[in-house]
Amino acid sequence: MVKHFIHQNNWNKGTLETTLPRDIVDEVLTIKFEEDRRDKPLWKLDSSGKFSCSSAFQDLRQKRPTLTQLEPVWNKTVPFKISFLMWRLHKKKLPLGNSLNKFGFTSNMDCVCCRSPVQESYNHLFAVGEMARRIWKWVSRPVGIESDNNNIVQILDNWWKTKSNNSVHKLILTISPNMVCWILWKARCSKKFSSKIFYKIWIYNQFVFQTKIVIAKKFGKMQDQWGWTNICSIAMMDYKLKLTSKMVKWNIHGDDLILNTDGSYMISLGRAGVGGIVRRRNGNMVIAFAKPIHFSTNNFSKACAAFLRISWCCH
Repeated sequence: MVKHFIHQNNWNKGTLETTLPRDIVDEVLTIKFEEDRRDKPLWKLDSSGKFSCSSAFQDLRQKRPTLTQLEPVWNKTVPFKISFLMWRLHKKKLPLGNSLNKFGFTSNMDCVCCRSPVQESYNHLFAVGEMARRIWKWVSRPVGIESDNNNIVQILDNWWKTKSNNSVHKLILTISPNMVCWILWKARCSKKFSSKIFYKIWIYNQFVFQTKIVIAKKFGKMQDQWGWTNICSIAMMDYKLKLTSKMVKWNIHGDDLILNTDGSYMISLGRAGVGGIVRRRNGNMVIAFAKPIHFSTNNFSKACAAFLRISWCCH
């Protein structure tokens, strides 16, 4: 404790010199203190002075150089499964035809998404294949980005290096290439392993749907009827979320009601639903309900379920 190094309201230089190195002793002697205050340890690695595992980890770990080209991949608003796919794409760690050939696999190495037999490769599947060209052209046109490129790395750079007009536009430029690659990969795997064909309209709707979910997480829900062209036009102008607030107060009555609700969303089917039950305190049911709602997130579905029945109870 510090008090062991203090004598008559001053530092005990002799005790310090027998305990600490000379350079540290000189530094300690410059510190002023108040004798009536209690000792308090301070953790120098955190601005708050309190110990934290994260600050200790940051001090101990050996940092590697930051790969700026992967910053758009590891975006907090993008689902981890999509970010992980993009990381594998960047590292060329996907089981595509040209990669499997190196390990001696020779059967069925052609692209299943094209009508003519072409060996599957990174640039073919994600950039120059029949499906890839159609999607990139449709996605790129509203934002004014050149899509006629035979290299997937160059396509990603064109998107991620384009100057944005605002934060919403920047988010669209960041996440759109990730979404396109995810949908291409999903369509390829479904056709190859389950013979399921994804038609053009499904692919376009899935892209818009996934993009709306990501934008909603950060900037609020967009209109359901907005298509990709509408989203890009509004975002490039200056889309701003309008926030409103309202106080909600629950008044307890003698014969109060108990409300239980829930909502869920199945991303594989693009369907969402809500349901619940209203009971009296003695357990007698007043009303039960269940209904489908427009596709959204799980949290939105749960909130929607609560809102519907609270509105009913108020009336």
